Amino acid sequence: MKGKAEAREDVAIREAQMQVTGMTCASCSGLVTNVLNQTDHVLTAEVNLLFEKAVVRYQSVEGLTAQGLVMSVEDLGFGAALVSDKEVVPARTGDGGGKDHVAVP
Repeated sequence: MKGKAEAREDVAIREAQMQVTGMTCASCSGLVTNVLNQTDHVLTAEVNLLFEKAVVRYQSVEGLTAQGLVMSVEDLGFGAALVSDKEVVPARTGDGGGKDHVAVP
């Protein structure tokens, strides 16, 4: 884990939603948020204690999968299940002369 990633235009961005169980307080959700945010190639991670939900936006690179993010949460001792994983920003292809922009939501 190296910390917050910077978005790269040549890599697709995916959004994984997962159900997280076993969190009983703000410290629990804070721990999950911090671990996810410190994962290489993760752009943002938001954890909702009340709804037992986490939403993670990450770069689609080799070695990082939504299931791997779920396992990171489980390694903390919480239950986690993947609800969805979808591409939200496609990778930019071609040279485009530097004029194409990819917005990172």
